[in-house]
Amino acid sequence: GIRDFCLSRGLGDVYKRQDNALVDGLRGGWFYKDNRWQGFLCDVDVTIDLGSVKDIHYVGATFLSHTSAEVGFPVRTEVRFSEDGVTFTDPVVCLLQVPDTDSCALLNTLGTAVNAKARYIKYKAVRDDVTKNRNHAFIFIDEIVVN
Repeated sequence: GIRDFCLSRGLGDVYKRQDNALVDGLRGGWFYKDNRWQGFLCDVDVTIDLGSVKDIHYVGATFLSHTSAEVGFPVRTEVRFSEDGVTFTDPVVCLLQVPDTDSCALLNTLGTAVNAKARYIKYKAVRDDVTKNRNHAFIFIDEIVVN
C-alpha cells in the first residue's frame, strides 16, 4: 500500500481535506461537494511513497468536470518513477481524449499501463490555460490508483 503522500502545493482553499485524501481508497461521486473530491486552483503535483520498491503496472486517477462550476479535466497527466526519490524517469504522458465542453457533471479516468519498478511516484495533472478557458479554473481529482 501507499505509505506516504506529499503535495507540492496546498489544496485549494475551498475544498480542503487531509493530505491523504487522494490515496485513501475512497472514490468521489457525481457531486463535487461530497468531501471526496480535492479541488486545485493549480496543477496537481504530488509525490507518493510506496514504502519500498515495487513493480508497478498501472497509474491513473479519476477527474470530474463540471464546466458551469469552473471545474475542468486536466489536459494531460505525467507520471515519473524513482527507486531512490532523487533520480526520476522521463514522464509517461497521458493526454485527455474526451472533450469536456458539456456543462453537466462528467467523470473521466486518465490512466496508463506501465512497466516500472519504483518506491516513489511523481504524479502531475496539468490544467488548461485559464486565461483562455475560464471554465477550467479548478481540477477536481478523487483518487490516485497505483497497481
